[in-house]
Amino acid sequence: MTKNGYDEDFSGAVTAASSVIGPIFPPSIPLIIYGATASVSVAKLFMGGVLPGLLMGVALMVLVFLFAIKYKFERHPFRMAALVRQFFGSILSLITPLIILAGFTTGWFTPTEASSIAVAYSLIIALIVYRTMDWKTFTDCLLESAITSANTLFIIGTSTLFTYVLVKEGASAEIASFILGISQNPAVILLIINVVLLILGMFMEPGAILTLMLPVLLPIVKDLNIDLVHFGVVMVLNLMIGQVTPPFGVCLFIISDVAKIKLDRLYKSILPFLIPLVVVLLMCTYIPGIVTWLPNMLVK
Repeated sequence: MTKNGYDEDFSGAVTAASSVIGPIFPPSIPLIIYGATASVSVAKLFMGGVLPGLLMGVALMVLVFLFAIKYKFERHPFRMAALVRQFFGSILSLITPLIILAGFTTGWFTPTEASSIAVAYSLIIALIVYRTMDWKTFTDCLLESAITSANTLFIIGTSTLFTYVLVKEGASAEIASFILGISQNPAVILLIINVVLLILGMFMEPGAILTLMLPVLLPIVKDLNIDLVHFGVVMVLNLMIGQVTPPFGVCLFIISDVAKIKLDRLYKSILPFLIPLVVVLLMCTYIPGIVTWLPNMLVK
């Protein structure tokens, strides 16, 4: 983006804000963790994330368009021929999520098997078709994956232990009683939960938060008769927005390190992008049909 004349701060903010869409739009690791923990259909959760993901994409596109007009960023005219050429050039990569979704909806494989199939398919097209991976790149990927997996599993492992202590000591029931004591109105309680999850998302890894908070929140949600698919997508969306919220959003630190942008500049540039994300979050929270319509239509 910077090579094409876009401002560094703007480019970093766009990258950070758009990263929120990935874990909402299927396939999604946080939704798999939620589904496994809450005993909810992962296929329904995946379908439930489609419309919110599209809404976020459109909302961010509108904001970027307004920025492009205001700051006179270079805008290339749309050409159908270029779109078709790029589409067919990347079609093998684009069908990767379709393979995973098809397997989920038809029951061909489980979430764990889906990840293995996706990795195997990606390796095949990278090595044989696109030829973008050599032996050194492959070994580097293995090492990076091992380190990332070890970090994530360590966090989830310690979170699981902490969750066990909370449940054993009855803390979950106390927290649930406290929240329900504030109000019995589902709208108010959902707002409180949103605020808590946004704050936690700024400090912690989403998988760890899901492991920690689900035993606390699920009884509350069930008492209020809130659809678990709806709540799952809203919960993950909260956590993802927290990852790009100043001053402690994890994604902001990563973007700052990779793009060599000072954090204070990135904090300022990301703020306008939080507005459409929060608007979509509130829409999904208080209009459940945005989440539940597609899974109820497609997944039985």
